[in-house]
Amino acid sequence: MYVVAYGEIELISSTPAQRSQLSGIVGPGQSFGEPVICLERPSR
Repeated sequence: MYVVAYGEIELISSTPAQRSQLSGIVGPGQSFGEPVICLERPSR
């Protein structure tokens, strides 16, 4: 899990066709990466 202290971060995901797609933007005070915490395998 990550929390943005300042600035913005663009969240990019891969489509089934191996293309990049903007999936969101997080800013100060927002968090991302929480679902990975529950997985029983390393994240990429």
